[in-house]
Amino acid sequence: MLDENILVVIPAYNESDRLPPFLGKIKDFFLDQPQVSYSYRILVVDDGSSDNMVEKIKQIQQDWAELEVLRLPENRGKGAAVRTGVLQSKEDMILVCDADGATPIEEIKKLLPLIDADADIVCGSRLLQNAKVKRSFLRSLSGKLFACLVRKLAGLSVSDSQCGFKLMKGDCARKLFRISTEDRYAYDIEILSLAECLRYTIKENGICWHEVSGSKVNLIHDGLKMIRDTYRIRSAVSQKIALASVKQKDIVTYYN
Repeated sequence: MLDENILVVIPAYNESDRLPPFLGKIKDFFLDQPQVSYSYRILVVDDGSSDNMVEKIKQIQQDWAELEVLRLPENRGKGAAVRTGVLQSKEDMILVCDADGATPIEEIKKLLPLIDADADIVCGSRLLQNAKVKRSFLRSLSGKLFACLVRKLAGLSVSDSQCGFKLMKGDCARKLFRISTEDRYAYDIEILSLAECLRYTIKENGICWHEVSGSKVNLIHDGLKMIRDTYRIRSAVSQKIALASVKQKDIVTYYN
């Protein structure tokens, strides 16, 4: 049951085909919820798109007051788009989800109980035993190997750092994104690394996820860049923690 104020942040770049159907499913989901004391807002952050995505969103906005779009003047990257959305929020909880709709919005119900049980961040995972995933064998194998490699390199406890479905407490999300610097795909790694260093409670739960055609991620090019970025992020975070004597208030002061 949703009984808090929630913001759904959707970073999007040239998603005129995949995003509108997903928005329709999100709208139906929230309209179908019991009439309890909560409010929600859907924020699409347009990362400098060159297609007609924004025009399609504006058409959907005509009969959906809770839908907003925020346009960035140029393509800055997924991390920058998410940061922009999070930092203008005031909500109690923030769900960050990918624009392709690979994870049904209904899966938020699997993450909410963990937030209620005092988790600060709950990551959807495609790798836990209770996850239900539909994708090709090659992408499944490469995804598992890549997730394992990133987890080892970054020293993270979560199984699937790159899954694009994460629920966070609002105050936690705003603090982490205020001190983050990663603008592109590796932003998840930085946010989770910072969260672990600041001793936030991170939980995971398996989710339903299905492969959606039209992905802009190149497994080889973007994968190699992610590995390089992971090394850099781990080194940078480690140095800053050492300088800050591993005290939460000192870490935040150092970053600011």
